Amino acid sequence: MDGRKNRWRLQKNGLPQGSVLAPTLFNIYTNDQPEFDRTRRFIYADDLCLATQSTSFNAIETRLTDALSSLTNYYTENSLNANPSKTQVCAFHLNNHQANTKLEIIWNDQPLKYDEHPVYLGVTLDRTLSFSQHAMNVNAKVAARNMPPPTNDAEKEMKDSFYQQLQAELDNKKTNDITILMGDFNVKIGADNKGYEEIMGTHGIGQMNENGERFADLCALNQMVIGGSIFPHKNIHKNIWHETCEETLGKKKSDQKEWISAETIQKLNLRKTKKEIINTSRTRASKAQAQKEYTEVDKDVKRSVRKDKKDFIDRLATQAEEAAGCGNLKELYSTTKKLAGKFQQTNKPIKDKDGNTLSSTEEQLKRWTEHFTTVLNRPPPDIPPDIAPAEAELQINIEQPSKAEIKKAITALRNGKAAGPDEIPPEAIKADMETSVNLLYDLLGKIWIKEEMPAERREGIVIKLPKKKETPVIATITEELCFYLSPGKF
Repeated sequence: MDGRKNRWRLQKNGLPQGSVLAPTLFNIYTNDQPEFDRTRRFIYADDLCLATQSTSFNAIETRLTDALSSLTNYYTENSLNANPSKTQVCAFHLNNHQANTKLEIIWNDQPLKYDEHPVYLGVTLDRTLSFSQHAMNVNAKVAARNMPPPTNDAEKEMKDSFYQQLQAELDNKKTNDITILMGDFNVKIGADNKGYEEIMGTHGIGQMNENGERFADLCALNQMVIGGSIFPHKNIHKNIWHETCEETLGKKKSDQKEWISAETIQKLNLRKTKKEIINTSRTRASKAQAQKEYTEVDKDVKRSVRKDKKDFIDRLATQAEEAAGCGNLKELYSTTKKLAGKFQQTNKPIKDKDGNTLSSTEEQLKRWTEHFTTVLNRPPPDIPPDIAPAEAELQINIEQPSKAEIKKAITALRNGKAAGPDEIPPEAIKADMETSVNLLYDLLGKIWIKEEMPAERREGIVIKLPKKKETPVIATITEELCFYLSPGKF
């Protein structure tokens, strides 16, 4: 080539690593590998895959064993060495009853490893070839690379995992590449650079915390410099966001749970003190001892918190039981609401018959009118129902409601209930029983005689109740359970 001759080299066995012609020469050399009856072979470079199909696991084991025996003879004749330790066996089928059945194949007196999720050409396979395991692996890899840095209060395992993955990414970079780490790593490196003179300056703020020490060790290991600490800056520029937020919003108030006891609060303060000791430890021995003490205190805090929460729930359950026994529905509802936790009411969009979302209030009211017009004004049935006459007439009082009946109905009203559209609570109606009875007696008498409802009593209340909490966006109104409440005597 270009007037030059290549060097000759006598190769007795194998091929030189990194040779340009090595893959091609290997394929030529192994092109006459034996073929097998009812067993296919797939070759990619120096990887060989054997595949067979049968309704019996025993038949598959027999065929693969015979094929491997023929390959052993071929490799021996051609001075090739097989590697059973890197050979895996797997089975693909949809028979769930035999999902745990494993192929047992021996090659060169060595049992082959059975792998439920083998990786072939970068793809993770599974028994049903659904590629779910491969999707999970890819998802986990993407999630790990997009995972935000842990805060200083995060668990030790989470921090170790983050910095191990970050170090793995740095190990994969090329030697001559310029590496720049950018973003908020949730660290505080402080102004004391003793022991880290080569990777950071003295223009940080505060004291180095545990995350700051981890980040400094990472930079020292990879010969990186924390640029933000090299050059001086005004303190107001270092704390600009923190100070502005405190001036505008004020300091964040601690949201202490009502069920946490005073003893648990003392333990929480002790754990906070132990954490500060870890962050200020300068030697490995003192830091290890402080970490050990912190772990014990942390376990004690978690046990105490679990006990407090259990006692709180038991007290609420007892209160709810006593309220139910006394008939105090208001106290029962309040206690049950605490036990159930927060509930976020969702307002689902209303759509027309064609599935288009109605955004304006006027369009929604028009759709409700159309819905109830269809529901409440249905045509009579084609075949009238055949209802047999009653054997005896019921004794029903059809006279005007008396004052005694009205007083009995007012007395039956429960306190603590929400007021209606007139915004008159039950307690106000009961406050002056005689006046309320007289007013209602006159009003109901006019309605009874004229057989007409007042105009303000013709309005109804629409209550929309989803069938399930997970109900998807409704296509039409009729897919939800709706109640139309109109005032009347039930």
